[in-house]
Amino acid sequence: MSTSTKAESMLFDRDGEFWKNYKAGRPIIPPSFYQRFFDYHEHKGGSFETAYDVGAGFGELALNLSKRFSHVIVGDPAPNSLSVAQELIKAANTNGPHFTFRQERIEESDLPAASVDAIFCGNMIQWTDVETAMAVVTRQLKPGGTLFISLSGIPKYDARIQPTWWKMVDACVANLVVRMPHIDFDRLFAVQDNGYDSVAVPEGDFEVGVVRLKLNTFGDPKAFIQAPESSRNAKRVSRVGSNDSIQEGIDKDWFFDVDIDDMKATLGSYPLDPDPEMLKGHLSELDALLAGGKCEGHWPVSIIMATRRKPAA
Repeated sequence: MSTSTKAESMLFDRDGEFWKNYKAGRPIIPPSFYQRFFDYHEHKGGSFETAYDVGAGFGELALNLSKRFSHVIVGDPAPNSLSVAQELIKAANTNGPHFTFRQERIEESDLPAASVDAIFCGNMIQWTDVETAMAVVTRQLKPGGTLFISLSGIPKYDARIQPTWWKMVDACVANLVVRMPHIDFDRLFAVQDNGYDSVAVPEGDFEVGVVRLKLNTFGDPKAFIQAPESSRNAKRVSRVGSNDSIQEGIDKDWFFDVDIDDMKATLGSYPLDPDPEMLKGHLSELDALLAGGKCEGHWPVSIIMATRRKPAA
């Protein structure tokens, strides 16, 4: 595992104030998102005993998994983030499912083989050594278990706003690249920018027909690009399997209207730590375009759902 991916995973090692802003700036995840996962898992005959939320952040996804699973493992490499998740779950859960907290990178997880019924990876696989991470989750899943990988962290705005938003994010990322030369940003963008098509699901270990669902992309190959100028050198490779089930759709639950304060919150939900003076000009430009009003936007969503193969009879 590279030093770069270890450093990348700690970018989100933040306190409760950051995660409060993260929740405000990221999408309100609709019930349909979780129901899609639950329905797939149930249709495949999966057990609702143990789920593992990998890279759990502040714990919101784990709480929703607990609505169906008896035991939820909450894992994150960042100690501050895991502490925030523990506080959130403790406050919300009185007599609910059992939770186990693990401070770990998924690449180094020592959970027993075939011990987990479902593994949930939300907005995190790009922060890992993907090949190693996929080998670990494959080992941990029970036969018939579900692997669910999702990306929903990159908003798109209407045509008059998007170029200015991209320019601002590019400036923030360029500054971060200078401050953190030990992080391989080209690798990050290569994983993320094609909506996780770069993530290979081992065909020998999972059932034929891995579902790759893209929502709200409108056929745009740039739908998941976060910073076009900063990511121009990223080598985006498709590792979609020849038998994977490619699906597209529109889900209006991921559409929104935002004002300048909402956009500030979204920018603040990324661990960019931009220079305030540099940011001021970009925000003023966005504010002028909005003219005190709001703009439309949506979150493109990518979902991978796969079932661990059962041993041949």
